[in-house]
Amino acid sequence: MDTNTLIGKQHLAHLLDLFYQVDGIRHKKAQTGGLGLAIVQSIVKLHGGWVEVENKKKGVVFKVALAV
Repeated sequence: MDTNTLIGKQHLAHLLDLFYQVDGIRHKKAQTGGLGLAIVQSIVKLHGGWVEVENKKKGVVFKVALAV
């Protein structure tokens, strides 16, 4: 759980999209391409699972489930 920043509702549906970035959410020093979460989602889907992102009172929650 990330307890630093909540993500705007308009961004939640797109966080797992390839190359999607939320402006102002990362440090300016970090040079990222918006690939990390999309790669996670691709790997999880290959294993029959899913990834979910939601805002909670204490921060952003990422849930990952894999098929058994």
